Amino acid sequence: MTNREFAYLRITGSGSHCKVTEVLGREPSEAWSEGDPRPRKGNYQFMCWRLNSGYDDREPLETHIEELLYMCNAMGDKIRSLSPDYKVYITCVGYLPRK
Repeated sequence: MTNREFAYLRITGSGSHCKVTEVLGREPSEAWSEGDPRPRKGNYQFMCWRLNSGYDDREPLETHIEELLYMCNAMGDKIRSLSPDYKVYITCVGYLPRK
């Protein structure tokens, strides 16, 4: 198994993800609204709007983070306007082989 790592912008809150899309003027990589059905069982308890970096997961984590920061900088005022109703994160994920 090779190292896989990536990062994405994640915005969470209540209600519909469409409001975040409208405010940011950008389509998400993935999104769901509060109350939408989950793939396996039940419904989502919160809204999530996710934007991937656009890089493959074999690229270094730093590359993903740099691209997300560049995107966030371009949307800075729009992202700030979502506060305090939403939480904004950059989520980092790594899958590393066991030794």
